[in-house]
Amino acid sequence: SCRGCPNGQGRKKLGRPSKYDPEVLLDMMHAGCRQQQIADAFGVHVSTVSIWVKKLKEDKAREY
Repeated sequence: SCRGCPNGQGRKKLGRPSKYDPEVLLDMMHAGCRQQQIADAFGVHVSTVSIWVKKLKEDKAREY
């Protein structure tokens, strides 16, 4: 498997899957917390919070 392919083939996600509580994330978002503040609270990177928010929006869209 190639990790350095310019076309992205053979790339695997690195790191461990992050765990979060979607309810807490929603509460923080509704309270007006910015993604940096949420990341600091969970001890993750801002990009991780972005992924969580995207997934949360996709999950909510499937409910309707």
